[in-house]
Amino acid sequence: MPFLIRYPAGIAKGSVCDDIICNVDFAPTFLDFANLHIPSYMQGESFRQLLEGNTPADWQQIAYHRYWMHNDIIHHAYAHYGVRDQRYKLIYWYNEPLEASGARPGGEKDKEWELFDCEKDPLELFNVYHDPAYAEKVKHMTRLLELKMEQIGDEPVHPIAITPYYHSKQIVRQNQRYATSWSYFDDSLWICTIKTSIVNYENLVRWIRSPSKGSSK
Repeated sequence: MPFLIRYPAGIAKGSVCDDIICNVDFAPTFLDFANLHIPSYMQGESFRQLLEGNTPADWQQIAYHRYWMHNDIIHHAYAHYGVRDQRYKLIYWYNEPLEASGARPGGEKDKEWELFDCEKDPLELFNVYHDPAYAEKVKHMTRLLELKMEQIGDEPVHPIAITPYYHSKQIVRQNQRYATSWSYFDDSLWICTIKTSIVNYENLVRWIRSPSKGSSK
């Protein structure tokens, strides 16, 4: 999405930045330019260095989004989430209200993956998710999606490909779908009260039985 900024005191006139930013980066950037403290609880990062032509080497060139209000009365858009990099956009339409405020039932059986090559198809008219030529790109973008969801603590609806999904020693948070808490306190013990496991069972068993876990079962 095009984004225009005017700040003669700190941004060169006519400069163009092609790096990817997200809306959660706005507030930290405003605070940075104002020379104010950026609270640690803010999800975003200041992109001041990008605007000054000094993009950090570790800047994440991906954007994640999630639309919760499934089939809402105003936009009638179905619930989905996705990730994009400089060329590709991956979207998963899970089409479930998940008890989100303002969401309505409808279309739950029409779940769909989409992958767009935004360089060849800037209008996003041709879904290449099932095109064999893009099979490796599908895997790569899916991994980026799951890593980003892990990083920000969002909950996937699709069966994940990365195991174990959370690598922290302790995570306790509210399950979006069933409003129940779940946690995991070590590398192999899970305490779950959710009705539907998101973790792929076969991958989880394979991980538990791996030599690095020292299991002989």
